[in-house]
Amino acid sequence: MNRSAPLTTTALLTLLLLGASAGAQPWALLFEDPFDRPTLGTRWLILRGDWHITREGRLQIQRSWTSHSFLMSTISLRGLNVRAEMDIAIPAEQAGTFGVFLQAGAYGWGGGGVDDRVGIELVGVSEAELKQADAKYPGKFPVSLDRPHRVVITLADGRWSAEVDGRVAAGGETPQGRSLVNNSLQFTACPGGQVDNLKVFAAPMARPLPELNVAAPEENRRATVFAEKYLDPAKPDGGFQDALDALPPGGGVVVLPKGEFLLRRFLEVRSHTTLTGQGPETVLKVPDAVAFDVAAWTSEGDTHIVTLKGPHDFRKGDSFSYDNSWGHPINAKGPGGKSSGHMLGGGGVPENRLRVLDVQGDTLRVNSPPPEKNRGKRLVRFFPIICSYESEFAEVKDLTLVGPANNPARAGGGFQTNPVTFGATSNPRFTRLVVRGWPGDGLSAQGCDDGRFLDSTFSGTARGLHPGTTTLRTMVARNYSVENGGGLYFCWYNSNGIYFRNFAKDFTGYPDAGDVFNTLACNRFTGPMSFTVGYNGSFFGNDLPALQVYGPARTDPNTPNGRTYDVPPRYFAVGFNRLPQITLYRHVRGNAFAANRGPEGRPATVIFRETPKDPPLEGLPPANVFANDAPPLAGLPEAITRTTPEPPPVLPEPMLDGREFHNPAAPDGGFQRALDRLAARGGTLRLPGGRYVLKTPLRVPGGVTLAGYGTGTILLAGSPGQPVIEVVGAERVVLRDFAIEGGWRTTAGEPAPAIRLKDARTCALIALDLRGGAGAGVAAAGGAAIEVRDCRALRLGGAGFEFRDVENLRVETSSAIGCQTGFAVVGGGDAQLAGNIAALNEGPGYALQETRGARLLANNAHNNLCDGIQVIGAVGTLVAGNTCAGNNQEGGPYAGIRLGGGTRGARVLANSCGDEQLYATQLLGIREDEGTDRNEIRFNTTATVATRRGQEKTPSLLVSGKGTIASDNWTETLLPSQDSIEAIEWKKANPKK
Repeated sequence: MNRSAPLTTTALLTLLLLGASAGAQPWALLFEDPFDRPTLGTRWLILRGDWHITREGRLQIQRSWTSHSFLMSTISLRGLNVRAEMDIAIPAEQAGTFGVFLQAGAYGWGGGGVDDRVGIELVGVSEAELKQADAKYPGKFPVSLDRPHRVVITLADGRWSAEVDGRVAAGGETPQGRSLVNNSLQFTACPGGQVDNLKVFAAPMARPLPELNVAAPEENRRATVFAEKYLDPAKPDGGFQDALDALPPGGGVVVLPKGEFLLRRFLEVRSHTTLTGQGPETVLKVPDAVAFDVAAWTSEGDTHIVTLKGPHDFRKGDSFSYDNSWGHPINAKGPGGKSSGHMLGGGGVPENRLRVLDVQGDTLRVNSPPPEKNRGKRLVRFFPIICSYESEFAEVKDLTLVGPANNPARAGGGFQTNPVTFGATSNPRFTRLVVRGWPGDGLSAQGCDDGRFLDSTFSGTARGLHPGTTTLRTMVARNYSVENGGGLYFCWYNSNGIYFRNFAKDFTGYPDAGDVFNTLACNRFTGPMSFTVGYNGSFFGNDLPALQVYGPARTDPNTPNGRTYDVPPRYFAVGFNRLPQITLYRHVRGNAFAANRGPEGRPATVIFRETPKDPPLEGLPPANVFANDAPPLAGLPEAITRTTPEPPPVLPEPMLDGREFHNPAAPDGGFQRALDRLAARGGTLRLPGGRYVLKTPLRVPGGVTLAGYGTGTILLAGSPGQPVIEVVGAERVVLRDFAIEGGWRTTAGEPAPAIRLKDARTCALIALDLRGGAGAGVAAAGGAAIEVRDCRALRLGGAGFEFRDVENLRVETSSAIGCQTGFAVVGGGDAQLAGNIAALNEGPGYALQETRGARLLANNAHNNLCDGIQVIGAVGTLVAGNTCAGNNQEGGPYAGIRLGGGTRGARVLANSCGDEQLYATQLLGIREDEGTDRNEIRFNTTATVATRRGQEKTPSLLVSGKGTIASDNWTETLLPSQDSIEAIEWKKANPKK
């Protein structure tokens, strides 16, 4: 296969970065792809669209979408000068736009983050149009159809340029590499185009960025703000926005006081910022939602004047909306003044931060004009309580948010105006929020990747939890959302998420267009659910009264004329649920239903219908797996039982304030002195907001809690050869609520992990972010009773989480993205990994070796280069309810789930293992190698959505062990899929008249 680079990426990055101080360096080849293989595979992640490699050896986007498709490379470009060269052609049959961008991250459909992209968008036109195309297509570079054009994008030392066929087409200045999120090459297309001969070069920067984004001492002194001193009831925001604005550019922490505060405008949270209250007793409210009719409107340049009819009580600084909605959050302008509206094809309010700038009688001067359709109508006092746009690692927690007591305007923000409204963000966290009485959804993060919605409580909203449109790897866990119009809700294109242990009224909108490869597990729903369209996911261990599975019926399967999503649900593994009744329709096929039982243990009743209006039919719908007499599984995680708000954690006393101990000249930041003071009797060291360099590790003694405030507390690895935190031979240590950021520079020795545990017992790691280090995120050796919960590991040179010979390990709702291995467990016994996400890792997502009695339950593994889940030499492993999608990006002998040599007594049950790429990489959903013994593989789905010609008969389940039971699995690919090669070729041969 094509290995894509002359050196391994990690080795080349190391050489480049180590040479950064040696002056100007020549460009070195970092990544090369001639697209000379059958599968796209290695180093690419499809965010949206049917990207594939043609038989002629070109990357192509096949038009099947009404808006942009997105493809990103997973090669990290952080901290480097970069040049990308390629040939791009736009065929006449796909005349449209095709863009190439650097510094992109996962921005776009199914991703998130700050729009720091630099690049160019080509538009294909005829020769006759070419001379006038500049005026017709502003902001785009016109090129001739049906021939390749050489495109070169260069990003060097804060300046960028784009050349097409040797002509400079665009350029300017830009900030480099805002974070670990925005650092990739990306293609966008609408509708189509082709790429060939791609090469990406890198060189050190002449004036390199700091290896770590270090804050000056004065900035750290400003990075923890107790907002009580800013409190001013005369201000529309109560003075709290002043507190947020007082933080330094690198972010920090704002702590709101207890009390009830009426806000007349929104609060905006920036990147790397934690906005926290002190629990449910910190209450933010908004006024009544009142409408004011508009008498006249004028707008000249930046001056926008509106005259209202009749009396009003608007004040300077107040927020409002045009009519009943704030505007789509992913159409808001970000920090760079850009708009992310292209993610949904544009439209919407161009500026979401609507405020009154001045008041003169019935005349208001405001900061932004209304959209054309709302001119001359009305202003409504309706706005989010908290918002954030194009931000990264922003956090909101421990607050109560209350909607308008009265709503004469009948405002109803839906998903566009929530009490917490985030748009186009990466890695946000929402924790322990209480939302009451909101005329719309409870909270949402539209266009978001790797978001966390945790431990929150909702009542009196339209839909309690709405993760958002086009979300990737969202995690929704342990929330209470019963007293709402709807409990949890998918909007459109929510993929590879975890929805785990929630207590909710229902889950609606699932699955709909693009709602794929999600794991819904161990939730309790008081109402029934429906699957409508979509494919591939695990529905496991849930408790609900009824499930209905239906969707559009294809009238003629031999004439594919729609999209993949316009077909009934398929490839879902529905197993081990407390579920008394399942209703299915005749055209539903390709799913596995197993061990679903009512509350008294009786197998679920399956009702078979033709349509919703028809009476039940005899028998069961064909082309599905039914095994509802299978025995139940004991000991599955349970949904939460609480019905009241989750309080903040109680931190042990005495509590020492880290600000009083911080010494920037000390190699340990001065914090070790505080930890040593707590060693004798225990207690808590509270790390402040800010960015603190540690050149020697903090050694945490037994009985001590080391707690930050959240994502705004960041420890920086000042020495790659040493960990940032060590716990050696200690008991009852808790590490929680902070981030560790490491540098890419390595030493001659083995790079150290961010956190090292050695022979630690009864320890917990909670809500930690581990980013960008040369070694592992967490490395634990020996010890027992280790808990890891709500942690994230991002782009690490080692494993995200590595455990050796640990007894009684629990890892829940954590993620490992872009590391070496995601989660590695070697030796030890009684390990349970549940509700986690492993994606884009260089090796397997989850690797278990020589373990005893391990359980992998309800996890997600997607687009890892090797296996999604790998079990080697293990005894008595349970692998159940997981979703494994598009793994084996390396194109080797890997699978969604692989049982390797020496594994015996494993049970692989009710997993969903599929691939949606036209040229699938995960052709084997489950693979059992030789040298395994007496395993059980049942109730799984392993088929791909679309395969290339000749592979539809390739087995998706391979069993090679002795004495293994493999039965009741769905393994057949349903062809023709509407996005299969066969379907595309049929469309070409049968064009619409």
